[in-house]
Amino acid sequence: MKSLIATICILGLVGMVVGAVAQGVEETLTATVCPELISLTVSPDSVDYGTQTLGATNLVPTPPSVTIQNTGNVAEDFLVKGDDAATAGGTWALVSSITLVDQYVHKSSPDNVTFTALTKSNATLTTNISGETNCAATANDGGTQALYLKMDIPSSSTVQGQYSAPVVVTAIATP
Repeated sequence: MKSLIATICILGLVGMVVGAVAQGVEETLTATVCPELISLTVSPDSVDYGTQTLGATNLVPTPPSVTIQNTGNVAEDFLVKGDDAATAGGTWALVSSITLVDQYVHKSSPDNVTFTALTKSNATLTTNISGETNCAATANDGGTQALYLKMDIPSSSTVQGQYSAPVVVTAIATP
C-alpha cells in the first residue's frame, strides 16, 4: 500500500511538472528598423558673380564656395550638374568650351584646385560623406563638402540681362 501511495504521489508531481511545462512562458521581442534617409542641404543656396565684362573667364562668385552637408542617416555621394543660363528672352548654352555666341562654361571643384566643366549630366563631386549619427537625422552632425565654382561668360550675347545659371547637387547612397 505504501508503494501504491508513493507511486500515486510521484505521478501527481510529474503531472504538475508536465502541466507547468505545457502552459509555456512568453517573452516579447521588440524589433526596430530605421529607414534609410537620403538628404542634403546647401548653404548658402545662391552665389553672385556680379556685373562682369563679356568674355571674362575664371570668374569667382561671392561667396567663392558653398557647403554641402549630408543631412541623411547613411553615407552619401554628392553629384553635381549644370544647365543653360537664362534671362528674360535669352539663354546661354552650357558648354565645356566657348566657341559661339551665347555660350558659357560653369566649372566646379571640391578642393578649389582642380576645376571641371559642368555638364547637363550628373558628375561625381565627392564620395562617402558620413551621415548623421541618429536615425531621425536630427543631430545636424553629418559630414560636409565644399563646392567651389568658377564661370567663363560669352564674349558676345544676343540678349542683355541678369542670367541665372542653375547648379544642381544630388545626394545618393554610397554603394
